[in-house]
Order: sequence, then structure tokens, then C-alpha cells
Amino acid sequence: MFIPHKYRNIIPKDPIYDEKSSFIVPGSWEWFTFMYKMEIQMAIKVAEERHLRLIQEEQIAREEHKARAQKLARDEAGILPARRYAHKDRTTDENSASTSEDTKDLECRPLKRDVIWYCYLLIFNVVLLAIK
Repeated sequence: MFIPHKYRNIIPKDPIYDEKSSFIVPGSWEWFTFMYKMEIQMAIKVAEERHLRLIQEEQIAREEHKARAQKLARDEAGILPARRYAHKDRTTDENSASTSEDTKDLECRPLKRDVIWYCYLLIFNVVLLAIK
């Protein structure tokens, strides 16, 4: 009896019966119809499982991407400097063209870092001139 290659992996080990509880003889047209329907059902089941697996993989990839983006943003922004400069961020307006008197009153020593850096450069230049 000839059995197509595509049905060899899905042949059930138990005898096959139809809806009327009559035995389906292997090789008959009823048997081939049953196997064809069984093949379609298995293909649908495999496609559904594949679709669910792809959805899960996409969801995991989105979660990993979101976690990486959050970590990158957290690393770039820095948690500790944000606390250090929070008062300055609340009291200054970086987009304003001019500084009002109220803003100057709120800022305590606004050029502190620039003065220190400038003094460092002056001292460094004096040392370099003394060495030459």
C-alpha cells in the first residue's frame, strides 16, 4: 500500500474510526480524507504555536530594549549630579535672554566654578613661565 511521505510522520498508532464508529481502512479514500484533515489541523496548530512564540519573543525584546534605554538614560543623566544641581535647575531659567535681579538674588555665587578654573589656569601659566 502506498502512503505519501507527508503522512508518514502523522499516522496515528491507534486504529482510526469515523463519526459513526466504523473503522477506516488504511489506504481508502476515507483514510486519505481523514489524514488530509489531520494534516491541516496540525499545520494550524503549529502556525498558532509559532505565532505565540514570535509574540513572546517580540515582547521580551521590547522589554530588554526598554530596560537598556532606561539604563542608558540613567547612566547619562547620572543620579547623584541630578540631586546636586536640582536647586539650580529649579531657580534658573536657561532660555531667558537676560538675567533679572530676582534670579541674581536666588543664585549663590553663580560663577564660582569659573573663578576657580580661571585661578587654576593663571597659576598653571605662572608655573610654566617660571620653568621656562
